[in-house]
Amino acid sequence: MKRTESALRETEAKIRVLYETMPQGVIFMNQAGQIVEVNSAAERIFGHAAELIKQRDPLTLFGKAIHEGGSDFPGGEQPAMTALTTGRAVYDVVMGVQSAKNEGITWIRVNAVPQFRTGETKPYQVYMSIDDNTTSKTSQ
Repeated sequence: MKRTESALRETEAKIRVLYETMPQGVIFMNQAGQIVEVNSAAERIFGHAAELIKQRDPLTLFGKAIHEGGSDFPGGEQPAMTALTTGRAVYDVVMGVQSAKNEGITWIRVNAVPQFRTGETKPYQVYMSIDDNTTSKTSQ
């Protein structure tokens, strides 16, 4: 029993280090669309502390968001909300968002994956992984 508990703590510590040091931003939203967890890379990408990000309305999480072509990207159509409402993962969505870290648009690539409890058909949460593509997008 002690070995199992020790191994579990060791695994949890490794996962925590990975989560906090990975270059991709990670945001978890609960079923109601409330932001419940944010890693340090997400803080860096958006230029806000985790506590401020958690207070944001999920429909306006990114402020004014736009599609690659420049048209508006309404909050209800963004990847996390789509994954929560449909129960399907959404991959490789590119969007331009306002960010406190710079005066222009930050271009991000978002994946949103719903998570389900055993026996349930509606997701209890969704996690987003977010890559900052601003440098590659602006050099094109």
